[in-house]
This record gives sequence, structure tokens and C-alpha cells, in this order.
Amino acid sequence: MPNDLRPGDVLFYAPSSLLGVLISLKTWTWLSHVEAYVGSGRVIAARPQGVNVYCERIDKHLACIRRPLVKRFDVGEAYRAVSSMLGKSYDITAFWSFFLPQMNRNHATRICSSVVTAWLRGGGVEPFNPDFDSDDVSPAQLWQSSELMTIWKRNKKEY
Repeated sequence: MPNDLRPGDVLFYAPSSLLGVLISLKTWTWLSHVEAYVGSGRVIAARPQGVNVYCERIDKHLACIRRPLVKRFDVGEAYRAVSSMLGKSYDITAFWSFFLPQMNRNHATRICSSVVTAWLRGGGVEPFNPDFDSDDVSPAQLWQSSELMTIWKRNKKEY
């Protein structure tokens, strides 16, 4: 486990609940949650408590860490990109539309992968085609991004 996390690093988590297992089955990976490291032991995350800056979670569910390939990650712009989401509730309606795409939904801006995508884009990383709406992104798609390199991976499973 690297102890040299840098702002912009993306932390991926394996399931820790039945809901997490359902997410991983839907996305064909053993990943169910994603957060972004902001520095000083803190992450930006969409958790059940809401979208905010939290203490980092380095636990048995941490599956891998990927780092942006850009030379300089712009933390200030990344914060600006997510500032309108901070302090707001988790977007549970949009989360359920992930499982039921036929649901009529608003943009899923306050679920884990949308928050991390906004953070990365603000910091100068385009994790996938810019025409691809971040509302439809899962942790698995961030895992597959060619704009991030793996710096640490738990050896138990292939992701």
C-alpha cells in the first residue's frame, strides 16, 4: 500500500455490502465505489451521508489506487468543479436509476463516480470521451480509463 498518495489519485473499493455486490455484478467488475484523494489524508466522496470531504478510508475493501497521467493535477480547479455538490445529499434516486435505466431521472451528479469524474475533469484529466455524460459512469469505467495508471492493487482479485 503506497503511503505517498497525491491529490487526484483515485481510490477504488470492492463491495462491503449486498448493495455493493449488486453494483459489481451490474458492471462486471469487483468494484463498487470510488473516491478521489484531495490531500492531507482527505478524500472527496459521495457517501450515504452526502457529498463532502471525508477522512480517507484505507481498509480491507480498498481494491486499487490509480493516478492521473497528467504532469500537474490542478487541485484548485478540481475543487471548483465539485464545489456545487459539496454538502448536498447523496442522489439516491439517480443511484437507483443505475439499476433501472427506464426510470425517468434527473442528472446523477451526486453519486460516487459522477463526483470523481467531475473532480478529475476539473483537475485537468479527461478520463474518457468528453461527450460521454458523467451521469452514466460507473466505478468500472473509471477503472478502465487509459488516463489513469495503477500505482497499487490488492492482489486478491483481478478487477
